[in-house]
Amino acid sequence: MAVNKAELQKEFVDDFIRKIDRRFVHKAKDENVVISDICRREDLGPHIYQCFLTYDDQLPFFFEHYLDHVPGLLVIEAARQMGTATVHKFYDVDFDTIFILDVVNCSFTNFLECQEPVVIQMAIIAPDGPHRVRKAFGSVVTIFQHNESKGTIEFNCTCIPKKLFARMRRTAAACTGGGQ
Repeated sequence: MAVNKAELQKEFVDDFIRKIDRRFVHKAKDENVVISDICRREDLGPHIYQCFLTYDDQLPFFFEHYLDHVPGLLVIEAARQMGTATVHKFYDVDFDTIFILDVVNCSFTNFLECQEPVVIQMAIIAPDGPHRVRKAFGSVVTIFQHNESKGTIEFNCTCIPKKLFARMRRTAAACTGGGQ
């Protein structure tokens, strides 16, 4: 699915200038947020969302040595942040929820150039119903630069209320003899 960056920026300029609030991506520090705010793109299909990759090339974890391209791990983290924020913002998942990544599958076809805009597009696949205690989401993320797909990342994630997660961990620890 081609992305016209100029159109995207013109239509959603206010949403893309700023980074998304760190609460949506489960980060304690603003500098660790690597995506812009997210917009729903109903014009591209149901359950389609887009944002920009926004990062500081001085982030020590991703840029501890010179790189002439965007690190793949940074792109994976951006996709993870986008998935987390998307389900908070658009699928009624509250902040008292633990996210468990069940599947991550990546395929990159080319380098992403530093200092060039990167558009992240996410399609949420078959979101589970809103009345379940545990919500499961699948997604396919496509990474665009210069209007070309540079890779895809597939995620499956389960969202569990923190209290239920704590009970599950206590039960698991008791069964294995851990947590003493």
